[in-house]
Order: sequence, then C-alpha cells, then structure tokens
Amino acid sequence: MPDFSPPFCANPQCEHHLHHASDPYRDYVAWGSYDTRAFGEVPRFRCTACGTTFSAQTFQVNYWLKKTYPYDDLVVRLASLRRPSEDLAADGFESFCVSQYFPNNIHLLVGSESQFVYEADHVTLRRKGRMTTEQRRRRELLDRRFRPRSTGSRTPSPASPGPASR
Repeated sequence: MPDFSPPFCANPQCEHHLHHASDPYRDYVAWGSYDTRAFGEVPRFRCTACGTTFSAQTFQVNYWLKKTYPYDDLVVRLASLRRPSEDLAADGFESFCVSQYFPNNIHLLVGSESQFVYEADHVTLRRKGRMTTEQRRRRELLDRRFRPRSTGSRTPSPASPGPASR
C-alpha cells in the first residue's frame, strides 16, 4: 500500500474520526509496519490527537477476511445477474455448528432498500485460539474424522475409523 494516507482516525471516540473529506486528515504519524502473508507489508499509524494506533488494513474492505479476494470477479458476477439499482451492504458474522470445534463464517450481500439477499455463503473453519491440552487432543481427533481433504474440495473426506474400531 504505497503512499497510503489514513482518511480519518479509526477510534470512534476521537475528534478526528468523522473527519470532513474536504480537509485532509493530517493528525497522525507513521508508527512502523508489519508483514502479512496475504497483503505483504502493512503500514501502521498513530493518531496524535487520541493516541490510537491502526493500520492501513483497517480501512480496507477485506479487513476481516485476512486474505486477498478477487473483487473484480464479484462485480462481474453481480453485473451479469442484473446491475442492482440500489446500494448494497455486505456483512458477516462468526458462529458455531454443533460445538466450538466447528466455527463458521456466514456472509450476506443485501440490497440496502429492498433488503433483497443478493448473495449468502457459509464457510466452516477449523477451531482456533487458546486451548487446553485436552481440547487440542479432541480437536485433532475431530480433524482426523471430519476435516476435508486439502485439495480444495468442499466435500468431506471419508471418515477414518475411530479408535474403537481399530
């Protein structure tokens, strides 16, 4: 993200959060950077008014996605259906299926006036975060039994025989 300049402070309580576009936001300093596999080097900034730090990624559409996405493809798909005559709102949330060992993301693309659902998807994830030794052992057992093949296929691999059948 060469020559990126934050449009406003990311802190909702800061006086510069709802900054007017006609007066460029300049009350920030460069605050280092960090590397990511998906986006490469991402610069960080610090608001001189409130002290909040934030990155250039904070202002990107794919902030929570943590990977690149072919947005041009999304636009082409939407345009090929019928160009929407209204603004669209995209949002998503994380939930669980059955237990915390099966987290998922659900994403929606909805017409802001009609509330028409243009797109919806569901993606099952692998459990992440802090776990006890027993929880890690349980996750490994569930991975062996239910985790899909790593070929990119969405169909689960055949269940491996459990410990009782060996």
